[in-house]
Amino acid sequence: MDTKIVCTSCVSFPSLQKYIGEEGKIAVCSYCFKKNNYSVQTDKIFGYISSVLFETLVPLSSFSKLESFFYNADEDLVTYHSSTDFLQWYEDKFQTVFFDELAEKLNDEFDVHEPLISLIDSYRYEDDCYYEHSGRWCSLVKRLNHEYRYSNGKILLFLEDVLSPILDNGLIKNKYIKTLPKDKLIYRGRIYNTEESKGRICNEPHKELGPPPVEIASDQRMSASGISLFYGALDRPTCLSELRPVVGQKVITGAFKIKCNLKLLNLDLLEKLSLQQFSFKDPFSKDNSKIIDALLFMREFHSELVKPSIPSDRKTYRVTQLFFEFLRSYFDKQIHGLFFSSVQKGGTGKNIVLFPENSATESATGDVYSPYESKSLFDDIFKDNMVSTDTILQFKKDSLVSHSVETIKVKTKDVAVKDNLDTN
Repeated sequence: MDTKIVCTSCVSFPSLQKYIGEEGKIAVCSYCFKKNNYSVQTDKIFGYISSVLFETLVPLSSFSKLESFFYNADEDLVTYHSSTDFLQWYEDKFQTVFFDELAEKLNDEFDVHEPLISLIDSYRYEDDCYYEHSGRWCSLVKRLNHEYRYSNGKILLFLEDVLSPILDNGLIKNKYIKTLPKDKLIYRGRIYNTEESKGRICNEPHKELGPPPVEIASDQRMSASGISLFYGALDRPTCLSELRPVVGQKVITGAFKIKCNLKLLNLDLLEKLSLQQFSFKDPFSKDNSKIIDALLFMREFHSELVKPSIPSDRKTYRVTQLFFEFLRSYFDKQIHGLFFSSVQKGGTGKNIVLFPENSATESATGDVYSPYESKSLFDDIFKDNMVSTDTILQFKKDSLVSHSVETIKVKTKDVAVKDNLDTN
């Protein structure tokens, strides 16, 4: 018996029509008998649909909290006991005979022993599902710390997938870019211990308050040791909070004026990404599971990228540093760096971090300082993407302020803790 073929007119979903167009050729359809449409062998499209459903339909037991809700709280979450249960919602989108053959084929492949749930439905409870998927972040940290670190192509591909919800044709969508206008002020500060240190800052504030020389640049959440970046805040109080001085210390802060519109990836918007912002009308699109995973991971990335640096977090640095470097490599022609809320200020203050090529500063009189004093290495190796000494930040004359730290205010959220001691 000849192998049947199905055409684009027999399936109404864009993902399936796209698949047939890419994998098929003009031929007479075995179901509607049209001659001028792209058609593909049924076993091929059966295989495609099956692979998507294996990703989309997962056992309810994969989500322990949802399973508990379903069995114990009369939860109205929709479950399926076969692939046909799921497909019947879309029967009118297929040619009748083709649908019947598809349902029979999938029933033979799906050996269901417990209720299945659609990933899309399950994310009505994003917090619970985030909890269930948190192990993937731990796995990523472990792999980057203890397996391939510098040639881990799989992690780079994963980062592309993580960013996929905010990209359009390989570029960041404009709504996720924060633009700081020309002449906007960015604040930066330093703790000083001697009058000599204070004098150096006052004499060359564009240098002393600029990014550190590469020789002393230490590990930071977004930059590895030896890579110098400009971290700043949009107001002086936030700048002081980010330095985390202790009582008795002295700090000098100053302002840098932006010389051109500064474009930054807005991490705050990434944290607020939710499934409600995306359309999942096509259940056979392979992008569905990719978007869902990306949203979950973006929450974890956001938390790790913006929280203050502490020694116990060093292992996660390699992931966030790689993420920052990935952004710099792929989008340096579109953005200058990142914009995010200050955890130290409870989200009210705003911070920025600039890519190295945007981190050079100049004085009020035009004297340029770059932490990369020698460009010869970059000129030789990175001819098309070298670190630049062109400045976009100019120190604002008479903006220096000296601060003596007298008190530190601590704001807490208090939760009663019950002890679990056995009193028997």
